[in-house]
Amino acid sequence: TLQVDDDPAFGSPEITETGIVGTSFTPESGLGDTTTYWWRVTSENFCGTGTASEPYSFTTETLMPFVDGFESGDTGGWSISIVN
Repeated sequence: TLQVDDDPAFGSPEITETGIVGTSFTPESGLGDTTTYWWRVTSENFCGTGTASEPYSFTTETLMPFVDGFESGDTGGWSISIVN
């Protein structure tokens, strides 16, 4: 079982996925921009369920690091704003 949450106490996990076979997982929906998430895994087999791992964290990046104004058709008014 994989759990991902923005709360290290996993009060209301945003992802809880069971039955993962292998060493990778891609969620069906995206996570929030510039957000720190915590994840942990729990093993399970015919002998039972193991103990959850220690939580580890990662921080997502901004999906679009700049804004441009070409939609207006005025290419002379383009601007770029860097988002950290």
